[in-house]
Amino acid sequence: MTKLPLRHPSVLNASFNYFIETRDLTPNLPNDSLFSQQWHLFNEGQEGGKTGADIKISNAWHLTQGGVTAQGDTIVVAVVDNGTQTHRDLDINRWHNWNEIPNNDIDDDRNGFVDDFLGWNVVSKNDSLSTALSDFHGIGVEGVLGAVGNNNAGVTGVAWRVKMMPVIFYNNVEEVIACYDYVLNMRNLYNKTNGAKGAFIVVSNASLGIPLKPEEAPGWCELLDTMGRVGILNVGAAPNSELNVDNSPDLPAFCPTDLQIVVTASDRNDNLPRGYGYGINNVDVAAPGIEILTTEIKNGYKRTNGTSLAAPIVAGIAALAFTVPCDSLVKLNKTRPTEGVLLLKKMILDNVDFMDNMRTRVKIGGRANAEKPLFTALDLCRPCSRPKDIKPFFVKKQLQFSARFDEGNLEVRFRTKNGLWSSPQSTQQGPLSIQGLKTCTEYDFEIKTVCEKGESDTTLITLKTEGCDVQLIPNPFSNILTIDNLQTSNNISRIEVFTIDGRLVFAKNVNIGNEIVDFDELASLRAGFYLVKMRIGATNVVKKIVKTNP
Repeated sequence: MTKLPLRHPSVLNASFNYFIETRDLTPNLPNDSLFSQQWHLFNEGQEGGKTGADIKISNAWHLTQGGVTAQGDTIVVAVVDNGTQTHRDLDINRWHNWNEIPNNDIDDDRNGFVDDFLGWNVVSKNDSLSTALSDFHGIGVEGVLGAVGNNNAGVTGVAWRVKMMPVIFYNNVEEVIACYDYVLNMRNLYNKTNGAKGAFIVVSNASLGIPLKPEEAPGWCELLDTMGRVGILNVGAAPNSELNVDNSPDLPAFCPTDLQIVVTASDRNDNLPRGYGYGINNVDVAAPGIEILTTEIKNGYKRTNGTSLAAPIVAGIAALAFTVPCDSLVKLNKTRPTEGVLLLKKMILDNVDFMDNMRTRVKIGGRANAEKPLFTALDLCRPCSRPKDIKPFFVKKQLQFSARFDEGNLEVRFRTKNGLWSSPQSTQQGPLSIQGLKTCTEYDFEIKTVCEKGESDTTLITLKTEGCDVQLIPNPFSNILTIDNLQTSNNISRIEVFTIDGRLVFAKNVNIGNEIVDFDELASLRAGFYLVKMRIGATNVVKKIVKTNP
């Protein structure tokens, strides 16, 4: 079948079409026995889901699985909840206050809390994890956030090696405020002692809420804001009810602080199911929260639904951002904590997977993505972020580069193969037209951004400029057709001329090198349109010409 098209003089070559495989980064998947059921982490369409409707974390795990910052700080997430229990898939990732001797009735670290070795229970005034009220809730939240990963058992959390600090309340506003007070104290203590005491709490997860206005629960919102100003991003859950949170008061969503993220639940098809809070002003983002497999009491596992599972996904992403091999975010969090929290929030919200069906229901209009924020955090260690979406294109044989860059100038320099680099050319915005290029020449192009802090890593692109074709001039012609073969690298060995309907009217073997030749053997052709087929090396080149009467 491929021989038939080749009979037409305008067809240079023909072949069958083939499917192309993409060369993506191989996912870094843990060996946990139930991982294949955790669609929110790696969705291959299992159980009727939409392939790819997950938080894109498998590639992010190549970069980090959590644990310790580049400066050696142990990352801690405070989990404010109403009870949890020990669990074989969680206990390794539980935070411990190593400055406290457990059960000796002494405040060994002098932080104002006696025997807070495992965390703090504001009701029993000790480190008991259980309230016997709702232990299953906290243990499920912790499983989503930080179940031990790659341990050949159970499920995995977003952060495989994070340390989770349980801070337990029972059922009222005063207790929640007391929980936040403990979290604030422990981070303040860490800051004041340069890490000798306290905990490097960078995120607080609160999968809880109450339908009140801020003034009806004085202290709640103020504490969230204060926590943000010492370096703690607060992540809260939207209501588990069909409420427009812009119109229906709810805490923490109604708190007037920029230092928190409020999360609602999405399903395995990237939809926002009915029955969960929404609002383009007070609900920031969606994350998976439907049929989430997580840890359960008595060392078990179960599927469960709710925004309570969506919030710790975002909290886990935030925690991972501090453990990439770059300490810029850590430094900012310690030295200018408010700016650090705002930057962390921006990295998460600016890098979601945007969904048309979410634009009218959540502020950012998308579902959380883990991969992009982590690579953005890594980019902070480069003086400037590398230009993205670099695209070379030709406009009337003029090479231009377009790219997306956040700051500074786009800068390009070039060289011929093994030649000297040109002087750089740059632009602050818009496509950059490259000057000084020869036609039909292969060049290396080095592309980067240059800003006040320095310059980014470079991207190298090799391409050949246009103008390699043989030129037939003048066109139209009457007697002599000049053949310009200076720009090609092969000789012309044969010339054939066809009428537009494919009838051969001239054929001759020739030997035209890299030269300009006046060809007068077509002067006898009748006036009209013709196709000139030239064999150049191993390639056929076809040009249209117009013959006029002398």
